[in-house]
Amino acid sequence: MFEAKRRFQRIRTDAEAKISAPIMGGVPDKARVGELGLGGCLFHTEERIGVGRMFMLYLNLAGREVSAVVKILYDYVNEDGMVCSGAEFLDVEDEDLAVLTGFIDKHVSGTPATLN
Repeated sequence: MFEAKRRFQRIRTDAEAKISAPIMGGVPDKARVGELGLGGCLFHTEERIGVGRMFMLYLNLAGREVSAVVKILYDYVNEDGMVCSGAEFLDVEDEDLAVLTGFIDKHVSGTPATLN
């Protein structure tokens, strides 16, 4: 069976996130991020957002907020009834990318993921 390789390493996390789609609306206010990488994330919500939707995602990473424009690439409902959505980061500011990179690097190295 063919298995696609990811371009970016992902880590497991339980980060809180806020969602905002001021123009289109119709998205849940909050989410939990279960997997995180430099190219995107997998997050859980109680309701489906829809493949192809784009919106702002605000991640709380060890007390630091990182914002990104994201696009839903796929979604599915897990065994707990939560909607799991795989999202690609389309735009992340340089400062936020540095925070995201530091968070992931500290997690991978085994150092507690706290940023000063």
